[in-house]
This record gives sequence, structure tokens and C-alpha cells, in this order.
Amino acid sequence: MRYTFKQIFATRYDPTRSRARRLAERFVPINIITKTLSPYSAFVFLNLGISADVVTFLSLGAIFAGAILFIVGYPIAGIVAIFIFGVLDSTDGDVARVSGRTKYGGTLDSLGADFFYALIPSSVGYFLFLQGVTLGVLSSQDIFTVAVFGSLSFLLYRIINIKRLKFLISYNKQDTTVASDIFDSQKNRTANFIFRIVKLYRHVLVKDNFFSEPGLILWFSLFIFFEQWKFLAWYFVILLLYNFGFLVLNFIKMYLTFLAIEKEQPLK
Repeated sequence: MRYTFKQIFATRYDPTRSRARRLAERFVPINIITKTLSPYSAFVFLNLGISADVVTFLSLGAIFAGAILFIVGYPIAGIVAIFIFGVLDSTDGDVARVSGRTKYGGTLDSLGADFFYALIPSSVGYFLFLQGVTLGVLSSQDIFTVAVFGSLSFLLYRIINIKRLKFLISYNKQDTTVASDIFDSQKNRTANFIFRIVKLYRHVLVKDNFFSEPGLILWFSLFIFFEQWKFLAWYFVILLLYNFGFLVLNFIKMYLTFLAIEKEQPLK
């Protein structure tokens, strides 16, 4: 064998990863499971000569397969597909750290989250629509609409982050530096209070366990496996409300970032 488990286990964790990433690896159940399984799939892919980018493409295929399976009425097969996506999403990183990264690998990998958020919540919502699930005054069509808007809210959040990042890069700023300049100043108590709300609202353990890919995979799997359709419908409502609240807070944070940089470097 060209690659050994020793090599994979020696490099499976990035020593420079953030504290939030470390928390997510230790206290998010789906992350723990996929991180436990991924070295074994990485071992197979590495010794078959399959690159990390190909693994990423396979993970995208699992997302499409999961969405189709939910739409045509095979929810158990659908959750198997998105769980495979989760394992492959962890595997491509393991493979890349051993065999080497490509310049576009990180960008390609981020597409997995984009496709997941765009397709999976809305396709699961469509499955609930097919089941005729209602929730109080919400009809099955309303629940499907909530699920679609849930998908859109994830994408809007990612678009806002991209826009802010491009803006910061254009001024050679670090996001953490700007955040510190804006929110840690005692002169701006309102902004500091908002920043603390954002940090609590978007804490990694809240986000990853309930409102991002690992959380969605976990709760979709549990509700679908035990056929708890109404709980799943409520989950979509809570998910949309959470994302809407965060979008509002994130818009405020972005605007304050713009104001801080404009004050420091007025536009000409």
C-alpha cells in the first residue's frame, strides 16, 4: 500500500484550526461520527489514486442523489445519501492533507455547502408536502414554502459573507480586526451589544448542532427515521426564524463594518 493509516491519522486534524473548529469536532455528534469514519474511506481513496477533488465531486453527487430521493418519496434512502455526503465532506479534507491540496480545492469544497443548503431543505420540505403534513394554520403548501425560504436564507447568509469578505480584502483588512475595531470599543456600546448577541446567536455549538449541515443531517435523519413529520415541520419553522434573525443581525454587522472602514479610509 502506498499510504498507511498512520499517515492519515497523523494529519487528519489541522493544527492551526480555530477554537470554534475544535469545539465542533468534539461536541457536534455528526462531526464526531464522520470524523471517526473518514480516515477509513480516505485510506481507500488514497490507495486507489483518487484525488481529494474527485472525492468532493462524489460528495456533490450524494447531495443530488439525496434531493432526488426525497422528492420521489424515498426518505430513508435520502438520509443515507446525505449522511454519505457528510462522510465524504470530511474525507476530502483527510485526503488533501495527505496527498496535497490544489489551489481551487477549498473553493470547490465550499460548493458542497452551497448545494446542500440549496437542495436538501427544500427537497425534504417537498417530501412533507407530498405527505400532506399540516401544522396548525400552516397548510402543506405553506410548510413547503417555509422549507424553500429556509434554503434561500442559508444562501443569502453565504452571499453576505462573500460580499463582506471581498470588501475587507479590497481594503487589506482582516475581518477579526474590523470586528474588534467596531465592537470592542467602549465608545460604541450599542454596536458592542449587537456583536455579543451575534456571537451568542451564532455560537458554533448552537449553529452546528441545529442550524447548519451537521445539525440538519442529524435532525432530518432522526425525524424521518421515526416518521415524526410534524416535528420535522416545526423544525423548518424554527430554522427559518433562526436564519431570518441572524440575517438581520448580519446586515447590521456588515453595515457597521462599512461605516468603520469608510471612517478610517474615506472613499474618494
